[in-house]
Amino acid sequence: MKKVSFLILLVIVLCSPAEAQIQNDQQTAVTPELTASFNAAMRLSVMMDTSLSKSDYLLKSKNQKTAAWVMLGGGTALFIAGVLIGNDTDEGEWFGDNLEKGIIVAGVGAGLALGSIPFFISSAMNKRRAAGLSIIHQKIMVPDQKSFKVARQPALSLTVRL
Repeated sequence: MKKVSFLILLVIVLCSPAEAQIQNDQQTAVTPELTASFNAAMRLSVMMDTSLSKSDYLLKSKNQKTAAWVMLGGGTALFIAGVLIGNDTDEGEWFGDNLEKGIIVAGVGAGLALGSIPFFISSAMNKRRAAGLSIIHQKIMVPDQKSFKVARQPALSLTVRL
């Protein structure tokens, strides 16, 4: 929706001439050029279909989950590296001279790992959106005098991918 609104605003601004509004006694006059550019922008927004299909949602979910796992793995690795850098000492002390560097690296790693949470959540939401209703033709057994025959009946199917 934000893209469509931005596109409409951009078309209106670029298509309307600078003298489109004339001030007359504190009232704004709208010229035909402004009206035409607004109507063109509205037609353009109606023609643009922003809905996603089931395969689009599943692909988006897969990409988001991959990004989330990469962020989680990288954040964990950076956190462990930061702890090791902070504890790097030869004298047997708990903290060495690189404590500040270790804290920074561990903090970036923790932030990266926590940043993966929204990706996991949006991946699950997109996967749920992909689960949808579809119409199928199922086979049913229908009695026919002394036997049964197979007939097809339209049915509503809910598919949920696990």
